Amino acid sequence: MSIPARLVHIPLLFALTAVVMSCTAAESPPAAQAPDRVADEAEIRAMVAKHESEVNARDFAAFSTSFAPEGDVIVQGSPKATGPQAIQAAMEAGWASAPADRRITLTVDQIRFVGNDAAIVDNTGRYSAADVPADRATAVLERRDGSWKIIALRIFPGPPM
Repeated sequence: MSIPARLVHIPLLFALTAVVMSCTAAESPPAAQAPDRVADEAEIRAMVAKHESEVNARDFAAFSTSFAPEGDVIVQGSPKATGPQAIQAAMEAGWASAPADRRITLTVDQIRFVGNDAAIVDNTGRYSAADVPADRATAVLERRDGSWKIIALRIFPGPPM
């Protein structure tokens, strides 16, 4: 029993069709939604501007609301303050002897995202009416429940002027 020549090609045709269909039917999974870094940066910069206003108004209760419950601050030469209440108290103590006309201007130097919900923010603070004209700070932020919270803030002496 001989197989007609035209039927020999049918299994090959099926195999080829299966390969082509598998290549065209398989679509790559949808790309993960990239975070909106423009909005994130704007929110973080707004937080820094808010901090500048709060410090200049000596409203350290408002300032401390940007911290996570376990957030902490270390200012060079001072002990670590952990939690919003301790941070508020530390900031109040740190500014208690400052001249009433002392103001700070905060500048965001860099924002680096280290995941979808984490960022490292470097700032420079410049002071009026101060014996130390500037300092610099690094903050670690985490997005929680849709807003950025400070996990850790470290304040160091400023760059040489």
